Amino acid sequence: MNFIKKYHLSILTAIFITIVSLVNPRKMPDISRSLMHADKIIHAGVYFLFMAVIVYESRFSLTRSRLLLLSVVPVIFGGIMELSQFFLTDFRSGSIADFLANILGIAVCAIICLFCDPVSKKIFK
Repeated sequence: MNFIKKYHLSILTAIFITIVSLVNPRKMPDISRSLMHADKIIHAGVYFLFMAVIVYESRFSLTRSRLLLLSVVPVIFGGIMELSQFFLTDFRSGSIADFLANILGIAVCAIICLFCDPVSKKIFK
């Protein structure tokens, strides 16, 4: 229960990503057409945000090594989402390119946390 309290925003973000990842895009035709070419940027942005939420919720106990360990969580989650799209739906297709875009967003967030001096000073005690 303590885990749920500590990571409630991360859990809500994961639920949101799951819903958006598995919804039928035909139910949102205007949105899917307008975002078709921005797909990889959206993937990177959403997973950047997911990693940022995890960092925010871990900020009081975060070390550099723990940051790298925590970054595995959204990577695995992104892989599961892509596999779910591939195997569980007939209206979505899992993609290695989407998975790599997810990893890029996670990596950019981790790099900013590690190497951007103002951010790193606030996060790491």
